[in-house]
This record gives sequence, C-alpha cells and structure tokens, in this order.
Amino acid sequence: MNSEVNLRDKILQAACKLIEEQGMTHFTLENIAQRANVSKGGLLYHFPSKELLVQAMLELFLKELKSSLRKDILLSSQENDRTIQSINWLKNYINVCFNQKIHLNQYKYAILAALTMDPKFLLPVRKFINESQEEILSLDFSTLATIIRLTCEGLWLSELFGFQMVDDKTRVNIKQKLFDLLDDFELHSIH
Repeated sequence: MNSEVNLRDKILQAACKLIEEQGMTHFTLENIAQRANVSKGGLLYHFPSKELLVQAMLELFLKELKSSLRKDILLSSQENDRTIQSINWLKNYINVCFNQKIHLNQYKYAILAALTMDPKFLLPVRKFINESQEEILSLDFSTLATIIRLTCEGLWLSELFGFQMVDDKTRVNIKQKLFDLLDDFELHSIH
C-alpha cells in the first residue's frame, strides 16, 4: 500500500514537473507516464483519466497549502487575542506565498492544468479562497488583510503565468513591507 501511495505521488509530481518544464501542450498521459518512469497502464491504474489526475493534483495542492498554513496556527492559537491570531495567520500566509522552496510550489501547476482542461475543477480552490476571504472580512482590519492577501496571490499568480517576474531583492522588499504593515497595525492596535 505504501509503495502505491509513493507511486501515486510520484505520478502527481511528474505531471506538475512536466507542465512546469514543457507546458500544457505536452501534458499527455504518455508523457506523464514516461516522466514518472511508469507504464501507461500503471498510470491508468492510479488515474484512469487525465481529468482525475488533474483533480488529484488540485486536491494535493490544497492539502499542502492548508498544511503549510496550519504549521504556525497552532502556535498562535495559544494567543487569546483574535487580532493577534489573525495577524499571525496573515504572517504565515505571507511566508507560504513567498517561499519558493516549499513542496507546495510544484503543485501550483495543477491550477494551470485545471484552467486549461475544465475551470470547474477549480471549485475547491475557489471555496478555500472564499472561506479565507470571509474570515478576513470579519476582522477589524479587513481592508489591510485583503490588500496583503491580494498582494501575495497576485505575485504568486503572476509567477505562475510567467507575467512580470520580480527579482529576488524586490521579492524580499515586498515581503518585508507586508510584515511591516502588519507590525505597524499590531503596534497601534495594542496601544
């Protein structure tokens, strides 16, 4: 069972890597199987269709995203002040969106695959974003929190689609400015 889970993950990772390196025009079951070093039958055993493969890629993307965001939530949940909890969540969100090294980054190509194949596949992602935004709108500082969320997602999506690429120095400066905005708000809201 464990080796089947590993093979399944290997196929998902190969599919994401294929999109990243060669684009959607090469996103075929044959190419994915070859990239994952499995037979096409082995690929079809785990994913009977390309649509099911893309849905699994998105599920894994959301799972990794939620897991990354939960890491620091446990620490901030000990804080009784909801504003401080929310600030800590937003800081973690900034870190997750700006960290190019995390495992989650490779699964962003699942979004590209879903957009190309059937935008309805993105409904779970939209649901997650809408739930996050509803939580943000309930905050005393919802405008600032929304600006931060949209800045993070805008940068992330512009990189996904290969639009305006931001150099490392600018990335660091933007990330720091977002932290500074939250720190300033926290300083003024406590005093």
